Amino acid sequence: MKSLTALLLLSLLPGLFAVDLPNLKNESDWTIRFPAKRHQSYRVVEYSRSEGTAAELTVSPGVFPYTELLLKTPVPVAQNAAEFQGSVGIRLKADSPAGFVAVSVRFEDASGGVRQFRKTVKLRPGRFETIRIPVGETVRPDRVWGNRNKTITYPVTFIGLKFDYNPDVKSLKLTMDQLNWESVKP
Repeated sequence: MKSLTALLLLSLLPGLFAVDLPNLKNESDWTIRFPAKRHQSYRVVEYSRSEGTAAELTVSPGVFPYTELLLKTPVPVAQNAAEFQGSVGIRLKADSPAGFVAVSVRFEDASGGVRQFRKTVKLRPGRFETIRIPVGETVRPDRVWGNRNKTITYPVTFIGLKFDYNPDVKSLKLTMDQLNWESVKP
């Protein structure tokens, strides 16, 4: 009876549902591509007594202008085109807002094709901001790799994030949390 009630409640909600993405605070779920060579590190830090911990990227944009933060185990987000419409949200704060340029999300389809969706951002000093990056079959990706005909073969998985920096900034700390995927079904 409980499952029937849960199904009924879900059917009454608007066409919005969420897939749980791995918590950015679980260091063991994530990896940075070439961290030593690019002078980048990723760790969980005590952010504040009231908010607790947060994930932190420490980078040298003058050495390398972006970070690829990838999941060790990709997360399925869409079994079909109707489910692959929505956005990824992330809460960010940069210690030098002028050093941060954009955040991208990456998805891989069943054929191995990767799609990257990018959002240019101007963060305000000293505060966390939630950024939503639109994604889906009807949203034009910033980049596509691996699939020459550019069609999506389902299922689609979330594989990670990319952060772009201003190379004129010597060092930057990017604090982040609350990563989520929201899909809007028609």
